[in-house]
Amino acid sequence: MALPTTGEPGDSVRAEFSHEGGMAAGANIAPLPAMLIGAALALLLILMALMAVLNQPWMGVTLDADPDSGYLHVVALRPDSAAEGLLKPGARITALENPVSGERTDLHGFVPGIEPPSLPTYAAHNALLAREGRLAAALEGTAVILVQADGSAVSIPVDNDRPLSAVPLDFWLFNLFGTIAWTVSLAVWAARPRQLPARLLAMSGAGFFFATLFNSVYLSRELALPESAFLFLSRMNHLALAVMLVSLLALMAYYPRRLTRISPAVPIVFGLVFYQLNEQMQWVEWPLHAYYMPIMALYLVGILVAMRQWHLSRDQPLDRAALKWLFLSIFVVMGMGLAIYFVPIAFTGAAFFPQSAMVGVASMLYIGFAFGVLRYRLFDLERWWFRIWVWFFGGLAVVAFDLLLIAMLGMQPVVALGVAVIAVGWLYFPLRQWAWQAMSGRASASPENSLVEMVELISSAVPTGSTDLHWRQLLQRLYEPAGVLITPEFLPAPRILDNGAVMEVPLLSGKGAVALTFADRGRRLFAPGDVEHAAGLLTVSRRVMRVRLAEIEAARAERDRIMRDLHDDVGGRILSLLRNAPDEKYEALARNALQSLRETMHALDENVVCRLDDCIDDWHADCLARCREMNVPMQWRQVAKIDDMTVSIRHHINVRRILSEALTNAFRHARPDTISVEISGDEAVLSIEVINNGLGEHEAENNVLAGRGLNHMRTRAEELGGLFSFQFFEDVARVRATIPLT
Repeated sequence: MALPTTGEPGDSVRAEFSHEGGMAAGANIAPLPAMLIGAALALLLILMALMAVLNQPWMGVTLDADPDSGYLHVVALRPDSAAEGLLKPGARITALENPVSGERTDLHGFVPGIEPPSLPTYAAHNALLAREGRLAAALEGTAVILVQADGSAVSIPVDNDRPLSAVPLDFWLFNLFGTIAWTVSLAVWAARPRQLPARLLAMSGAGFFFATLFNSVYLSRELALPESAFLFLSRMNHLALAVMLVSLLALMAYYPRRLTRISPAVPIVFGLVFYQLNEQMQWVEWPLHAYYMPIMALYLVGILVAMRQWHLSRDQPLDRAALKWLFLSIFVVMGMGLAIYFVPIAFTGAAFFPQSAMVGVASMLYIGFAFGVLRYRLFDLERWWFRIWVWFFGGLAVVAFDLLLIAMLGMQPVVALGVAVIAVGWLYFPLRQWAWQAMSGRASASPENSLVEMVELISSAVPTGSTDLHWRQLLQRLYEPAGVLITPEFLPAPRILDNGAVMEVPLLSGKGAVALTFADRGRRLFAPGDVEHAAGLLTVSRRVMRVRLAEIEAARAERDRIMRDLHDDVGGRILSLLRNAPDEKYEALARNALQSLRETMHALDENVVCRLDDCIDDWHADCLARCREMNVPMQWRQVAKIDDMTVSIRHHINVRRILSEALTNAFRHARPDTISVEISGDEAVLSIEVINNGLGEHEAENNVLAGRGLNHMRTRAEELGGLFSFQFFEDVARVRATIPLT
């Protein structure tokens, strides 16, 4: 995927990844050392976080909230802790007492390991921090007193040297996911350090890493941390999370093109500053959830920005392909995080999955970036990106409907989930099927719909030698490319170039290829499915062409045989009749028969052509001889622009016989005083018109009904691809034929 620099609205800058001499373009450090330094820094920070966790107060007691009583109960005891012989699993703890000051802190409603920003109001957030501070103060000594439900108190030793094996799994998972984001974003930045989108991606990855780093420290506490330390870690976590989210928003505002003339960074930075100050000073409390509503609002803003980018890139398939990567990486992954963690907490107060699952899902965002940024088989996305969106929205529909039932109707979660599944199954999936049929693939590009058209086109083009032309036109209709170019390169099979920007398809003749750029009028890239489709059409078309060529060759061989038989047998017999004719009448009949035989033999030979001016002279002589024979004057008018044109022998024969049949009808069905013959036209079309008068009332009726002669003339005209018409006005009849010459 290309990363652009900033530009004016409408400017799309595609800077390809390239490594010049192994150095990052414009940087003083190579990418590999930069990544090693980044990895070392990440490892150092994780080690510092680990030391902070190991120095937290530790009793070796795992406590959790008891949903029945609202207090805490003992879940497990570490075998290497001093508390193992003092408490029993299942014991209920109601309060924690400071052995020095004697201050007792009630534990009713307290949830160990809870994240303060998950509470919906500032007041609840501050109250939790205050209670955490009191509990942490009680843990500062060498021992702490746990008050049990029966009123008994147990003194539990507190150790400030926590064993490594006691570090919870979430600590390692959080930092693993953060390291993934850090590594991917750092790799992109190391390759293109001067490109703004690469910097924004690096900022986002750094924000994700620091958010998980700080989060892992305070989520690993056994019971409580000092209020000041807890507040610092929580605020740093939220600041890093905000940096991550606004960096992604800025990335969408700049990539693949900058949306506004004024830098989008101005409102984004202003919004970030206001968001952080409002969280620190607690000026304005957001509705529903003070801490998570801004995150959901930012997701909606990102959707609006993405829609604007999508609209601006409607005629840029490369930009749209890149945007699809962004949409998949950002919106699907972040949407899943919202659906399984933030939205459930905001509506119900509890998440569907643990926070570590949400962080793991979010880290997949950067793995998606890794594929997109490196332009790994970018055109493959055309095949399955819509299916991913269908899958995502299908799951989101179930979650959203379930939350709606719980929040608005007060249903139990299990009942609400069942109703949501039924409703989505009966409503969403039918709508999804309809949307899939409406949005997936144009019908004209399917093999089933294009096969009949292809066979007809190729079959009709073989005799004229225009198969490559018709093949190119067929490809243009099927794929509607933005551009078409003929290349002389030999190509054995269709292929995709430039990550889907170009698809090359061999010509049927094998003499070159057709290069199609950007399918669907420039709206999308070519996909492997297009290659498979084109390869199938090419195979079938070449088979049709071979079959048609075999048919033509067989017909040619049959014509040659007929010509030999006519010449050797029929021609010889007519020539004998001509030489032995008893008088001039039979000699003329034999001569005419011999002439007709020669014309028929010439018509069977497709290579024989005639000069048009010679044909017109022959037609004139024939018509003049027929009219003189019948003692009818003839008016001959010739306005054709011939310019040394040639026509096939079939044109010569058919036009002569149309003229002959028209004169025969005039002499047979009328008593003409004169006959008018006009030959007109140009290099493309030849028009023939024969007009005679002397048509009586009964003759007109008989002429209309006498269809054999008219049908013969019409058939001969249509055989040449022309048109034929017959009209009469009172006592005048007109025969007209229009014959194309090209």
